[in-house]
Amino acid sequence: MPIVRLRTLFTMLLLAVCSLPLAAFAARPDLTVMSYNIMQLPTQDWDQANRRNRLPAAIRGLAETPDVLVLQEVFTNEAYARLVDLQDLYPYRTGTVGYRCSGDGWNSISGACSNAITVVRGGVVVLSRWPILEKHALVYRASRYGSWDYLSNKGAAYVRLRKGGSDYHIIGTHLQASQTMVFDPGADDRPDHAVRMAQLREMHDWIDGFGIARSEPVIIAGDLNVEYGRGDDVVEMLDTSATDLDYPASEPFRSFSARHNWLTKANAYYGGFSLDYDQTLDYVLWRHDHLAPVEPAQQRVIALKSADSWYWLWMRGWWDLPEGRVWHDGYHSELSDHYPVVATFRYDR
Repeated sequence: MPIVRLRTLFTMLLLAVCSLPLAAFAARPDLTVMSYNIMQLPTQDWDQANRRNRLPAAIRGLAETPDVLVLQEVFTNEAYARLVDLQDLYPYRTGTVGYRCSGDGWNSISGACSNAITVVRGGVVVLSRWPILEKHALVYRASRYGSWDYLSNKGAAYVRLRKGGSDYHIIGTHLQASQTMVFDPGADDRPDHAVRMAQLREMHDWIDGFGIARSEPVIIAGDLNVEYGRGDDVVEMLDTSATDLDYPASEPFRSFSARHNWLTKANAYYGGFSLDYDQTLDYVLWRHDHLAPVEPAQQRVIALKSADSWYWLWMRGWWDLPEGRVWHDGYHSELSDHYPVVATFRYDR
């Protein structure tokens, strides 16, 4: 081949390469996702004002600022307002899933959303440090009749966000709670588990309906109410949602732990379940049929507390704990009965 033609081909190739976007050469940026059930309930008063007022400062004080916060049980306007206080750190956010059945900033709302005055919002909110390009909400059709969840627009939020020129697809959710697990530990919670799996199937099909490219990551985070200690249930959760999880058994904390969290302990006392209850119910997962991280995104539980303590009358008194009888003076620093879970995703493109 003549040298002139080789030079011409080389020049054409160089021009083609130079015309590619910078993102084609740069590695896809890391993304850190945190899921947190903040226990801001629509009924009862679990010291909610003190806890929600301290929540922004606690999030600001995290050793690492997550790119995305997926929050559950944001059931009140007051709780949502405290999240707005974080807008300098998280300028992009969704509304609350199920608060309204149309509009409210969503590109679409699907499923069984109810406007009945007896039905409360679903409580899921997503906050992002990076621009959110799309927001979609789903209210699950599957729900257990007779449970508290039946009176909630429980569902999922899907956001497409962009960081460093790359798109990420984040789904936040809160699945059916086990009333039997909490209020009657000896009872059969299989009906609740079956509803959770039905909700995951709804979510799976809903996500697939957006036609997300297989070359882009899909991350699912939330309070899934599946006990990590039940291995078969965890396997079914992962199979049903087509996801993977990396959560080492050596982690010192669980996300819903009456053993370590005094608010969970108070919940256990009120609900009549074990004051030594220690399980993880919250997860950050990734769809394995989409772009996977270069290494498993290891989930960690963060024992997040307020920097200061305050008095709550219902915490004060003698507690008959598994380790013996203990006096509590009523001062505590718990922000929720859940601890948040977090994972960082790294990609090679």
